[in-house]
Parts: sequence; structure tokens; C-alpha cells
Amino acid sequence: AYLELINAFSYKAEDVLVCGDKYSIDLSPAKELGLKTVQVMWGRGKSQKQHFEKTHFLIDCFKSLIEIVGSYEDKK
Repeated sequence: AYLELINAFSYKAEDVLVCGDKYSIDLSPAKELGLKTVQVMWGRGKSQKQHFEKTHFLIDCFKSLIEIVGSYEDKK
């Protein structure tokens, strides 16, 4: 699904940020395509501790996601 969206909207992989709580379903496929990944540490994400070091970013509140997106916007 990620590849289909990237192609449909002509995005570059390095410009896409995927946020999820389950590494194997949400983040691993995204990372394999070269997308940036954000692991949430609440809800189902709490049980994914063994995968925390595999993601680009870890967040424990939604505000942190806004800051990550903002840091990418500042680079443009």
C-alpha cells in the first residue's frame, strides 16, 4: 500500500513519514521502502519495545509528531 501511494502521488521515499504502533505491520514495510518511521509508545505501541531501536523516531505524545513534521518543513 505504501508503494502504491508513493507512486500515485509522485512522492520521494525520503519525503514520506509513516507513524504507527505495530512495527511488523506499520513500520517495517515502510522502512524497507526507505520511508522515515515513527513508533508511537502508547496503546499497542507499548508492547513493541523490542523494535524501538529499529525506527527513526520514537514518540510518547502526539505533540512530538508535530515537532518532527515541523523539523522537516523547516528544511524545505
